[in-house]
Amino acid sequence: LARLRTAGIPLVPSLANVVQGNWAYQPVAVMLHNPTLRAQHVAAIVALVQRQHYAGIDIDYEDLHASDRNAFTAFVTQLAAALHAKGKVLSVDVFAKTTDRGYDQRNAAQDYAAIGQAADQVRLMGYDYHWASSPPGPVAPIGWIRAVLRYAKTQMPANKIILGIPLYGYDWARGHGTPVSWLQAFRLAIKHHVRVQFDASSQEPWFDYTDQSGYRHVVWFENAPSSKAKLDVADRKST
Repeated sequence: LARLRTAGIPLVPSLANVVQGNWAYQPVAVMLHNPTLRAQHVAAIVALVQRQHYAGIDIDYEDLHASDRNAFTAFVTQLAAALHAKGKVLSVDVFAKTTDRGYDQRNAAQDYAAIGQAADQVRLMGYDYHWASSPPGPVAPIGWIRAVLRYAKTQMPANKIILGIPLYGYDWARGHGTPVSWLQAFRLAIKHHVRVQFDASSQEPWFDYTDQSGYRHVVWFENAPSSKAKLDVADRKST
């Protein structure tokens, strides 16, 4: 941290509702719907930021319910005001979606317009279009990324949006995907003597192989071309 500060890099750590390695809904839900606890939580965060001389804080509270939407907006708005009063910044992580409702409760819980108005930065999690328990497929297909950014820019200023892109993939077999890095995926392809394909539609690489037990695996992951495609989209004035 000292070296980062010496280099003049602002420190904005993330707070996440992770307990013993798992996303935990209940602690956040209890806080959100209790005005007293919410005020105490805001005060504790501001005190942490000041005590550690951070530039601000990033909130990554995930797996909320649709019924938490207004309470989460109130929390973000309250926290932003308290941080701004101390000259600090707030960023908020949000799930990618192409409509206000999105595809499940986690999306509905996040009001893009309200969050975008209150926060200084909105970190858009542009990944897991396919995920560990879904059927195999691209993690962040380029068409979806374009649609997500298009929608986000109708709800908040474009200069507040930070696009998060994946640098990983999944190896699906027997109905479950195991996370893999680019290097792990590359090594799997070499080990099983298979050629990596590049899907032009999604702009993502993939391959399949059969393991020693006879089970078929399908691997989708990210590489330099797929990452460049996403960076190019983020860099454009319009999508």
